[in-house]
Order: sequence, then structure tokens, then C-alpha cells
Amino acid sequence: MRACLLSTKSERRCDETKQSFIKWNLALISIAFLNIVNVTTAFVDTESKESETAGATTTPTYGVDVSMPIHHKDTVSINYDYFPHNVLPSLYPTPQMFRNMPIQPLGDRKAFYHQFMEECRVRYGDRCDEYKEYRIQTNLKQPKSMVNYTETGFKVLPVAQTNSKVTNLLNEFWNFHREEWTPELWPDGNTYVNHWSSPTYMVSVDHHDTSLRGSRVDFHPLLWQAAKDAVSEWIPQVDEWIECSMYGIRVYTEGAILNSHVDRLPQVVSIVINIAQDPYEVTWPLEVIGHDGLAHNVTLQPGDWLLYESHSIIHGRPFPFRGNYYANLFLHLEPKGHSQLHHQHSGADEQDHGGDMKQQYASALESGIGGHETMDVTTTNLPPYILPDSTSAQEYLAKQQQLKEDGTNNDIHTLAANGKLTELIDLIEDNQRLLVNAKDHNGWTPLHEGARGGHMDVVRYLVERGADIHERSHYGTGGNALFYSIDQHGQHHPVTEYLKSLGAISVGPEL
Repeated sequence: MRACLLSTKSERRCDETKQSFIKWNLALISIAFLNIVNVTTAFVDTESKESETAGATTTPTYGVDVSMPIHHKDTVSINYDYFPHNVLPSLYPTPQMFRNMPIQPLGDRKAFYHQFMEECRVRYGDRCDEYKEYRIQTNLKQPKSMVNYTETGFKVLPVAQTNSKVTNLLNEFWNFHREEWTPELWPDGNTYVNHWSSPTYMVSVDHHDTSLRGSRVDFHPLLWQAAKDAVSEWIPQVDEWIECSMYGIRVYTEGAILNSHVDRLPQVVSIVINIAQDPYEVTWPLEVIGHDGLAHNVTLQPGDWLLYESHSIIHGRPFPFRGNYYANLFLHLEPKGHSQLHHQHSGADEQDHGGDMKQQYASALESGIGGHETMDVTTTNLPPYILPDSTSAQEYLAKQQQLKEDGTNNDIHTLAANGKLTELIDLIEDNQRLLVNAKDHNGWTPLHEGARGGHMDVVRYLVERGADIHERSHYGTGGNALFYSIDQHGQHHPVTEYLKSLGAISVGPEL
């Protein structure tokens, strides 16, 4: 600068140098100030979070591909908020590489995710990347193909707004069984949870298991009714909600991470109930990408419920859990019928999407079509939560057509589900190899249906004809036959004991 000031031959160049010098100094001062603010804010936030009210959400400041890769594999924003073009955008243009890249306010999340994946690969190899690809593709395709029922996509119910009787029964149950953790089994390479370093455990809530004591009243009917009431109040345009599954109490341990994902169909609306945590003061935000496209970090205190549209809301816990344990109960529901669909299509859009959606639901109800298990896979009826002409709709209908061409329609699954052994024998004997392990549109085999229905004669016959007792539903991501038998009929049902005698190990759905 001194040389510039002494020069009388390059005044224009000097002015440019002065301006550049001033800009950089302003940027450095702003960055230094921002870093001081960030450090102070981080310190204050750590203190304040301990007294955060139940269900509080932080102000949304970022979207996808910031905390973890959500829409693009191996892509986490490195467009840090302290860069000059983010601090002083009026002075510094955004470099080409950062254009269209979200601002990164969370630090070096790329290195964090790289370590997450490397730990998995060391243990399981390429399987980790297969699960990563599946997760990313599902996040990309499924939400935009789904019917959204609410404006935000999620709702917190503080414990004071939940059913007090149910809350007391759950607390009573947990107090009796809080030490009865069993390891949760995850497939090799599954990257939804970092189970290789922070194992998860399950506490069974099987109301048929006579070894489970600690609740004077069976809380299942009360809990399901409370869940349906809460969801119906939140989404009144749906006539009826039906039960999909009640997963046991999952216990996360220190360092646990839950990767961002959407739930598999037909899990349309889910409920997370915070059963217990240690220490009590710890907070572990659930990051949900709302229908507004922004991240909302939701914290739950014991007894709080989170309702969310899990088929279209990307959700996860990308920040490691800092505590001893965190216990959650999961409920999943799907719509059976509608009085009105919540969607944003105009009249023209409705025409483009195949006419009046409400009338389609009325016709479906008249035909007795409800959940995924009752739908005729040989027709072109779509489940109510899939938008017509969407990618998911095309894939769904393509599967139905293939099943129809293969002859593996849901007749065999219906027979197995209803315990119709004679008719089942007649159908299978004509084409045993093709039908005994045939999958319906949700990847269910006749053995899954027979086990869930508790039909011992059907299960034994299917196994004797070559049914795979280890096959999982939902094309490898759901539960196996033993899981559904235990879930519906308990540990001591004849079907459960028979499958166990064959060496089956209960494997539940991936959540």
C-alpha cells in the first residue's frame, strides 16, 4: 500500500488495490466477529438446550444435504457460512463451485459423514454403499410421489396433551422391563443406524408374551386408540386410520446416529413416543425436513409424542447421542378411506392426475379396498397415499402388471392369510416352484401371511413345500415370518415355536 501511495503513475491501479485491501479487511473483521458470535452462541445453546421446553423446534436455517447426504450420495455442503461471499455477499461474488450449494452452518459435516461410512466399510465392505444408494434414491423419489395430508408434515404432542392413562401404563411397563434389553439385529452393511459402534437394543412390547409382567392392563388397545384419535384430530380429512405395526421399544446408546430417511410404504403416518432417557436432561434432536423443504430440529422429553408423515417427511438423528440411553416406541398407521384429500392440485391438475381423487376413494371403499393387504393387485387401483402419474405410481403399476403376467397375483396370499389350506394346496400343486415363495406388491410371501394369521397347518405345508423361513417382506427390508408370528401371537404360539424349531431367528423391519 505504501508503494501505491508514493506512485503517481498508476493512480487507477492504486485505487483498485485500495478497494481490494479495504474489502478484505472488512471481510476478515466480519469473519472474526462471526466466529466469536458462533462460539458464544454455541456455548449459550449448550446451556439453554438443557432447559428447552418439550417439543421445541429450532428455527429452520438449512435444508437437505447439509447435516448428512439426503438427496445426493457423498454430497454434504462445504459452503461454510464464514466464507467471504456468505458474510459480505454484496462485496464478494459467490465462486462457481459454491453456486446452488446450500450454506453450511453446522461445521465440517463432510468429514463427519466420511468417517461414518468408513467405519461401516471397515466392518461390512461394499454392502454399506448399497444401502446408502437405496436410502438416497428412496429419499429422492418417494416423497414427491406421495399425497401430503398436512401443511407442515409433523406435529409435537407434549405429554400434557397425550392420553394420561396410556402414559401411566407405558411408564409402568418400562419401569418393570427397563433392564430387559435384547440386541437389535441389523443386516450387514445397513447404514440407517451406526449399529457397528453404537448398538441398539429392543424391549419387547408383545402383549401375548406371558413372561412380560408389569402392566395390570393390556395397553395395546388403549395405545392404538389414543394413536388413532391423535392422528384423526391432526388429519381430519381421512375417515379411518388402520394399524400397520407397533415396533418394540428401541433403546439407542451413546454415540448413536440415525441416518436421514423416509419410511417404507405403507407406513404413511408414524408416531415416536419418548419412553425414557438417561440422563433426563439430555436432548437429542430429531431432524425432520418439513414440507417447506427446511430442517426442523425437534426435541422430545419423556412422554412426548411426535406425529409425522413418515412416507414423505425425511427424518433422522444426524447428531450423535450424548447420553447413556434413549428409549423410543414406534407406531405406524396408514389411511383406509378418505372424505377429502389434502392436496394442492388445481382443477386442471386433478384432471391431469386422473380425475376427482375423492371419487376414486369412494369407489375404492365401495369395492372393499382399504390398506395394502386388501388391495387387488391385478387392478390398477393405487393406494390412497400415492399420487397418480408419479414415479412411485408408475413403479407400483409396473409391479402389478408383472405379477399378473407371472400369474403370481394375490390369490395365494389371500388363501394363506385366511387359512384356506385346501384351496392353497390345489393352487400350489399346479405350480409349486413358482408360487410357494411368490411375492405380492409389498414383497410378502404366503409364509408371511400364514405366520401373521397364526395358521399352523398353512405354515407347516408351505415350509414342507420349500417356503423360505428366512425370507423378509418388503423385498428384503421388512420382517420375516417368525417376526410376524411373534408380533401377532406371541412367543408361545405353535407357529412361533415351530419356526424356532427350524432355526429361524426373528428379524424385524428396518426403521
